[in-house]
Amino acid sequence: MTRRDARLLVSDKQPDIRFFTGCQDAAGYLVIPDSGEAILITNAHDAPQARAEAVETTVLTFWPGGDAIALMRSALSTEKMRVLSMSDSSSLVNTLRDFTMDVVIAPGFTSDLRRVKELEEMAIIRRAAEIVEAGMTAARAALRPGVREIDVASEAERVMRAMGSDGRIFETKVESGPRSAWPSTYAGERRLAEGDLVLIDIGPAYEGYFGDLTRTFSIGEPLIETRQILELVLSAQEADALQEVRAGVTGHEVDEVARRVVRGAGREDGFLHNTGHSLGMVGDSLPLLRPGSDSPLRVGECVTVEPGVYREGIGGARIEDEVLVTDAGHDLLTTFPKTIDSLIVSL
Repeated sequence: MTRRDARLLVSDKQPDIRFFTGCQDAAGYLVIPDSGEAILITNAHDAPQARAEAVETTVLTFWPGGDAIALMRSALSTEKMRVLSMSDSSSLVNTLRDFTMDVVIAPGFTSDLRRVKELEEMAIIRRAAEIVEAGMTAARAALRPGVREIDVASEAERVMRAMGSDGRIFETKVESGPRSAWPSTYAGERRLAEGDLVLIDIGPAYEGYFGDLTRTFSIGEPLIETRQILELVLSAQEADALQEVRAGVTGHEVDEVARRVVRGAGREDGFLHNTGHSLGMVGDSLPLLRPGSDSPLRVGECVTVEPGVYREGIGGARIEDEVLVTDAGHDLLTTFPKTIDSLIVSL
């Protein structure tokens, strides 16, 4: 049993629905036959938006208390056939098998399809990059001693909303002082103080895609050690890892270039995460820039490059940009300033 033999694609995952139909928020079941229009089975709550947004898709609606499974049954041929399930949901797979279908389970099918971006997708991603840079500009402008982390985050999110952001893929991270050594925490009540490193990571959503940008600032002149950390991360990202991004290079190779710089400074035990990840629709998982990732980058893929170094009790730094892989190498989608001087907030 192979994917190639499948006559239907089926999924209950929202990113798949968005990718194949253009509908932003509908939940339900997507059925794609080998010919003819796709069929989206959704609830009455989501149906009006689905009918307005879905392209080349027939929308079937079930009401509260209705039977979505019966609608899916009616959408499928009565003959036994091979079906590729783009979801590994046991409820969906078992339902298809109850219909006496031969089911090929391939949850990574659409992730691979979504790796290389089309022109229309790139226009959305570039707009998301503009939005995230505006958010970072607002966040930097709010940095001063005495301001709470959550107030900095709120200002970034206010500006991004005004520019058209329709959500976020994660809560805005603003981590100051010793908290900046925690790579994935969120904005809290801590007030900024002179000498703090302030790590800001922002991820707005826009039309189903997302932006992702990180900068680390110093409130006033950094201490000797925190300046060393910041300069090391800048070097690992800008002078080394970014230059390695091009078609044919594996995620492992990009990660190793960044990690080698940090290792040479004796701080590899402070590099706590992957160097980068895919950029595109919410839910995209490939490619990854991490140890052991042997998948070569392709022209048209978007990734982040974000090395970081953290020292518990002292602070940490991460610098992240969005990158498009091109025939000539790569293009930076985010260009927010990151020289050492631009990252120091004058008092």
